[in-house]
Amino acid sequence: MVVTYRHADDIVACLASLGDESRVVVVDNASDDGTAAVVAEQFPHVELVRSPENVGFARAVNLGIERVAPLDVLVLNPDAVVGPTTVDDLATALAAHPHAGMVAPRLLSPDGSVQDSVRSFKTVQTLLARRTPYGSTRRGRAVLAAHLGGTAEIDPTAGAVPVDWALGAALYVRRKAIDAVGPLDPRFFLYEEDADWCARMWAGGWQVLYAPWIVASHGYRRESRRTWDLRHAPTRHHWASIFRFLLKHPGMVLLGRSPRPVAGHHP
Repeated sequence: MVVTYRHADDIVACLASLGDESRVVVVDNASDDGTAAVVAEQFPHVELVRSPENVGFARAVNLGIERVAPLDVLVLNPDAVVGPTTVDDLATALAAHPHAGMVAPRLLSPDGSVQDSVRSFKTVQTLLARRTPYGSTRRGRAVLAAHLGGTAEIDPTAGAVPVDWALGAALYVRRKAIDAVGPLDPRFFLYEEDADWCARMWAGGWQVLYAPWIVASHGYRRESRRTWDLRHAPTRHHWASIFRFLLKHPGMVLLGRSPRPVAGHHP
């Protein structure tokens, strides 16, 4: 399922890559650029849900998750494009790991570079490193490197790798895990909902796995990159979500308490 908001320029490539044999649900968040019309006209086999207002990413994803119940679900961003076997490969990987709640593929930028799509859970240090000049110091750079997980260095032939969390741009999620821990938290309007979901998966006894041999491409607009410009709506949403994440997971952010089990233990 795909959530769109002003993605008329991206959605065609995304939906074309999914083909017309899979069940696809698109939830349009009241786009004003004709996105919904493009979907309806060019992809009549797609189940199009038109939200009368922009309800945020998490709520829209949950609408799609409800539509495809009781199936497992691929949550995909509209600026992502999958390969001919990506969806089947993700389903196979999930089936091969019964303790996995979700599996994420390797994401490539349009130039072919590997995106930092798997990361460690946020702490005070990572927040400072990402959002203040501390990130330019020697220590700050080390903190950022650890936080971003060295995604590009993970061997594509190494098999499935447990990770703290993965970007919600492409996540193949087990229905039983959704039923157990719940869908995305709708209180996150935009950003951090994927990290929260992964934290809840681990806390509920479900693994979050990275499958580096499975590939999808992702545009990754990074609209919140204006760190302090609160006139920019995505920046405001990002900071609001960061504070909500802190309030929801204070032990993790302030004390570094991870919901993941200790090394060597599998839920």
